[in-house]
Formats: sequence, structure tokens, C-alpha cells
Amino acid sequence: MFFVISGFLITGILSREISERRFSLSDFYERRARRILPALFVVLLATIAGGWLVLPPDPFRELAQSVLATVFFVSNFWFWQSTGDYFGTDAEWQPLLHTWSLSVEEQFYLGFPLLLAFLLVRGRRAMLIGVLGLSLLSFGISIWATTAQPLANYFLTPSRIWELGLGALIALGLMPPASRPAGQPALAGGAGGCDGVGHDSCSVVFYDASTPFPGVAALLPCVGAAALIWAGGQHSTLTGRLLAWRPFVAVGLISYSLYLWHWPVLVLFRLLHGGTELPMVLAFQGIFVSLLLAWVSWRFVEAPFRRPEPVGFSRIMVVRACAGLATVIITLALVINVNKGLPSRLPEDLYATYRNAIERTPEQRRCMGRSPSEGLCEFGGRVSESAGADYLLWGDSHAGAFLPGYQQWLEANGHRGLAAVKSACAPVMGVVRREMGPEHGCDIFNAQVIEMLEDREDIGTVILVARWPLVVEGSRSPGESGPPVVMGFAGAKEQSLSGADLDVAQHNAELVARGWPRQWPEFVRQGGKYSLWTVFPK
Repeated sequence: MFFVISGFLITGILSREISERRFSLSDFYERRARRILPALFVVLLATIAGGWLVLPPDPFRELAQSVLATVFFVSNFWFWQSTGDYFGTDAEWQPLLHTWSLSVEEQFYLGFPLLLAFLLVRGRRAMLIGVLGLSLLSFGISIWATTAQPLANYFLTPSRIWELGLGALIALGLMPPASRPAGQPALAGGAGGCDGVGHDSCSVVFYDASTPFPGVAALLPCVGAAALIWAGGQHSTLTGRLLAWRPFVAVGLISYSLYLWHWPVLVLFRLLHGGTELPMVLAFQGIFVSLLLAWVSWRFVEAPFRRPEPVGFSRIMVVRACAGLATVIITLALVINVNKGLPSRLPEDLYATYRNAIERTPEQRRCMGRSPSEGLCEFGGRVSESAGADYLLWGDSHAGAFLPGYQQWLEANGHRGLAAVKSACAPVMGVVRREMGPEHGCDIFNAQVIEMLEDREDIGTVILVARWPLVVEGSRSPGESGPPVVMGFAGAKEQSLSGADLDVAQHNAELVARGWPRQWPEFVRQGGKYSLWTVFPK
């Protein structure tokens, strides 16, 4: 809905200026700078200061990297990469996560004014066809990327252009004025209210983190927002009068500053609370603090910079102020990044405890993600084709957590073993985690392990370890952050499998058919959850 509204407002301004032959690209970007940069830079400085006080070194360094990405309006690319890392910081803890949408908007407006000017001189028909064609192409990309590249689909500009384009088409008059002034706009206003407000509420209620988005699902709020905008531009409607209520208008007045402040404030409250799900009292406190900071930011930062001289700032003053603030922010971010989050801020004993808690073990660093084609990690005595191996540890990152104990047990008992361990890759044949994207390659990794087992006769016991509750039932522990697990068949078009559909024994039928293992025992349930690990004798 934000993109639809932005596309409508900016396109309306651009089309009028171009039609009246008073469009200036420098004036357009000056207005964007006045609108966007001062409040953004203040929030970035405040976020860096807050991170100094509450963030440990690695998250503080990640914050500095996201600050740099935000200053250059490429944070959508940065979060696309950083939130897709299995061992990266969860999105709920990233103070600048919300700036991805600002980056998308600014990337769109780098070229759109020139495109619009090019199309407008060729007539209204060419203009509508051009913007409509671009929007349809973007919508097609969004639908395709829903399954092919889900994270890129969410964060990157090509799959979001159609949402901005939808608002632009309303501003350019794709929808004709109402032919029945007394009735049709009111009806559309009701429909727009249902789609834009009611449908948005439906999205809140019925959409969750497993809903493929954007793509087709984004039509629900976006078309509703477009209908609401169109109806509001015709005649007075019930919905229009409701949205003109002064409290709503007041929130709209500070909406940009509120957008900038609300997420860093919520992340701060989560850090202080120690969990992503805030109690109601803390949530309302976070909302109040966000509103207060937004009003202060609007009153003392946004408003003065948006006013031209003589009561506000001149163009040269805006350029100097923004350049100076940008230089300070970039310098601070580079210092934090180069110094790896400034660990000297912490007492030595606390820093040592922190490193011990978050670092991978040497065994994990050596073995995680290594496939049989690269040569699996060896444990215990020296393992070779001639000497053989007694055990194979096969599983996901929870199997990786077993590696130090696995090594010690093998050495203590005079055994030899191998480890095939890959993050977010349970030993289940033919099934992948959709939210990890096709490049994760879990199905390929597991197929290579099976081929190795077929070629070797020495391995006596295979230990399968995985986080079975998450894999089979898709649920995390209470209060745990992170997106839901979306399982699917490798290479199939189905978006997801429910926990009831994922019968581990059934999907490993290929192993059973090959005679390995000879018997596939039932998983043992403990307290409604599957047991963490299961040993299957060959």
C-alpha cells in the first residue's frame, strides 16, 4: 500500500510539471533530498548511538554495514543477502530492516521521471501503454520469483515496480472519472474501503510469514489501495470522510518520521526484553515512544528543511547539511565495520563469554556444508577407503552441534567416523526448505550422501540428526524468532507441505527400497514433539 500511494503522489506531481513544461530533474531531486535525507540521517545517527550502548560486537558491525547500505539506498540488496544467511542475524533484530522499502522507492525514482517525460511527449496513449507494460512485466516477475527466488522477490525493485506503477496509473488517469457522480464514487469508496482498509485487515489476519509475497497475494491490499485513492479523487465518500478525521490526518502528517523511528524503537524494546514478542504493555510503550520521536522529528527536522528560504533552508544549505551529515555517518560506519564492532567497548571477561557463546566450534567451521564430492570430514582415527569408517553422522546444524562430542566419543572408544552436515538440511530424501531458496541445494547434498553410502560397505552405523519438530511440524519454540519452515518436494511446483504431509519414512522410501536401512523405525514422540535424534542401524 505504501508503494501504491507513493506512485500515485509522485506521478501526479511529475505529470503536471511535465505537461506544464516546468519539469526540472534537479528540482525534483532537491525536493526528494529535503523530504528524505535530514530525518533519515538523524535516525541513522541515533541508531548508531543506541547500537553502541546495547549491541554486542557482531550485531553492531552488521548495523554499521546496514547504515552504509541505507545511506546509498541499497539496503534492500544488503538485507536480501544478510537475512538469507542461515547463521545471520534474524530480521526481527535488524534496527534498519525497514529501510529496504525506502531504497526500493528511491531506486525506482532514479529513472522513472525520465521515462515519464519521454512517454508524455508521445501522447497519453503511449504513456499509459508504457507504464502499464512495465507494471505487467514487473508483476510477471513477481509471480515467477515467488517460488524461484522468494527472498529476492520480497526485497528487490524489479518485483515491486508494479505496485508503484499501479499508483502511477491511477494518477495518469487509467481509470476514467465516475459517470454517476452521485452513486458510483460512493460505491467505489465503499469497495475501496473494503479493499484498502478491510482487505488490508484481511491481509493482517490471514497472511503470515509463509504466505508467498509479493506476487498474487499482494493484489489484495494494492488493488484495494488503488480503488480507495481513485474513489477519493472523485467525490466525497463515507470512507473519504472517515480518513479525513483529524487524528488520521495528524498521523499522516508525521508518517515519514514515524516510518523511520518505529522499527529501531521496536528492536530496542525487543533487545531490552530479550524476545521478539513484546508483552502488550511494552508494545504500547514502544508505540508511544515512536509517536513522540516522530512528532519531534517532524517538528524540528522535517518541517524546517522542507521549507525553502527565507523561512527555511536554501538549496546550498540543504546540500551542505546533507553532505556533512552523510560524511559523519559514513565515517562512523566505516570505523565500526573496520574495527569489527568495537569489541573494546566490553569488559574482557564479558567479551570472552560472548565469543564462546556465538562462535562456531572448530569442528563446525571445518565440516559444515562439505559434501561427499569435496571429501567429508574425518573423525577419530585416520579414515581412509582402506581403513574404513565405523560411523557416519548425517544431518542439519543440530548434527553440527554434535560434532565436538562425536569427535571425543570416537577417540575415546577407538572408532573412526565421517560427518555429512549441512545447515537447514535434514536427512530427508527429495524434500527441500522452500524459504531457503533453490540455491540452498539440500536435495543435491542428500543425494550425494546416498551415492557415497551405496559405494561404501564399511560404514556400520548411520546416525541421523535433525531438528525434527521444525522439519516435520514447522513450528519453533515459544518466543523463538525466525520465519516458519516451508517444506516442499524438490523440483515440484507445490509451494509447501504441511507437517501432516511430511511423512519422513515415506519420503525416504528410496532408501528403504535399496535395503538401507533394512528397517525404518517409527520416530519416538516426546511431549507432542519428535525426538531430536534417532540412530538407525544399517
